[in-house]
Amino acid sequence: MAGVGLLGLPSAGLASSPSIDAKLLPDVVRAYKGKTVVTHFWASWCGPCHQVFPILNGLAKDYPAGLRVLGISIDSDKARLERWLADNPSKWIDYHVGADTREIGRQMGELGVKFGGGIPFTAFFNEKGSVIGQLKGAHDASSYARYVPETAKALTPGNWIVGPDGQLIPQ
Repeated sequence: MAGVGLLGLPSAGLASSPSIDAKLLPDVVRAYKGKTVVTHFWASWCGPCHQVFPILNGLAKDYPAGLRVLGISIDSDKARLERWLADNPSKWIDYHVGADTREIGRQMGELGVKFGGGIPFTAFFNEKGSVIGQLKGAHDASSYARYVPETAKALTPGNWIVGPDGQLIPQ
């Protein structure tokens, strides 16, 4: 359901991506302290980013209570981003920060994330706000799910596939 979530931040399902300044990224991540947070850096023109989309949609859908997935778009053309999202809706919150990857790297570095500008890039934070993992490039569903406490206990590499609706399915 679209609307406003925690601390006045948008909730998932918005029709558009709110634009925010990269300097606000640490505050956005900290606002979700108490939950596992997945920050996924991507762009509408990035083919490997498209491969990750259904995996993260599945995690966001299957673990809504203890997990927040935050998409961070580095698209320079916000209209293109909006068109892509209209055709490929996400089940998470998407922010548009623009293409200044150096500033994004500086701000995420404040949280302990080593973002070098390449996408897709995903950083995982535990409920205390500490970085628990980072993935560069596109990976299989088990690589993402292992950082989500609800799935990590039962997860062994290669035992999960992404179903047609993006849900994680044990093999």
